[in-house]
Amino acid sequence: MTWAIKARRMSNGSRSAVVQDAIVVIDDGRISAAGPASQVSVPPGAEVMNVRDRTAMPGLIDAHVHILLSGSLSSGAEDRAATESQALLQGVRNAQLALTKGLTTVRDCGGRNYLSLTLRDFISRGGIAGPRLICSGPVITTTAGHLWWSGSSVTPWMNCGAPREPW
Repeated sequence: MTWAIKARRMSNGSRSAVVQDAIVVIDDGRISAAGPASQVSVPPGAEVMNVRDRTAMPGLIDAHVHILLSGSLSSGAEDRAATESQALLQGVRNAQLALTKGLTTVRDCGGRNYLSLTLRDFISRGGIAGPRLICSGPVITTTAGHLWWSGSSVTPWMNCGAPREPW
């Protein structure tokens, strides 16, 4: 599918000048042309999105998220109590919110039982709209360390007899 974005302005993310009266052409999910309307034409049959007075710009990247977490102020109690299904649904919500805020790539820095990879693959296959996810899988932490409850295991030599409880 081919579509085009018409915008009053376009920034390419570098220090070069902002382009006025811009067109961005996307073919099969990849930008194939971008520039001033005087130099870039909309291909025949392309679906056109006119964003009027807005600025087209590259997507934003957040390099440290935990996509499956609620972000509530309950110090993780809500996330610890969530089932895996609830955590995955929270991840879907967070992915869609990220995309609406302009984040086109997020790096998930750990979650429970590879669920973020399941979400990543579903988004990649077109199952839902969401940002590109770069995922690490489960958290690796010390006993009672950051996100200890998220399903990671600690090797016996690291345990030292300490309880798996937050401090």
